[in-house]
Amino acid sequence: GAFYLSVGSSCNVCVEQDVRRASILKIEDGGAKVVRFGSGVRNAVGLALGADGRTVWFTDNERDLFAEDRPADELNLLVPGADYGWPGCFGHGQPDPAAGGTVERCAGTVGPAVEFLAHAGASGIAFYTDDRFPADYRGGLYVALHGSWSRAIPVGYAVVFVPFAEGAPIGPPQPFV
Repeated sequence: GAFYLSVGSSCNVCVEQDVRRASILKIEDGGAKVVRFGSGVRNAVGLALGADGRTVWFTDNERDLFAEDRPADELNLLVPGADYGWPGCFGHGQPDPAAGGTVERCAGTVGPAVEFLAHAGASGIAFYTDDRFPADYRGGLYVALHGSWSRAIPVGYAVVFVPFAEGAPIGPPQPFV
């Protein structure tokens, strides 16, 4: 009965003045109630209801101009009130000192369920709930990667599959297309 809306950051690295930015909002009661449901999300381009019908998952494209091979783009489980770290933290509690990150601040952030290559551009996502593919694909997640612009050797430009079991990822992304 709720609607979830991703509102991306306005910049690569900054402290947003509008608290709705860099977050995922939960909208209820036909728009009468809007709650900041998750924060510290730079750009959650893909957002989908899990195959279990109870969880919400999202991709997050992390900052640019940090390093060619990090921070990794992410797949995250949406947890009420969670802080996913941006701009000062990335990954599993890693501080970004150039963005004000400290070990103390990053200790309270939620890390990704799955990491993609840095700058791969994880975009649209869809859970597979049909039965026409082999059983190993059922309940898994397809992720479109729009590709990188900031790497010497480009990555992304593909669709990958993330296997799931019992509502959680059970392995790394696998090439699909």
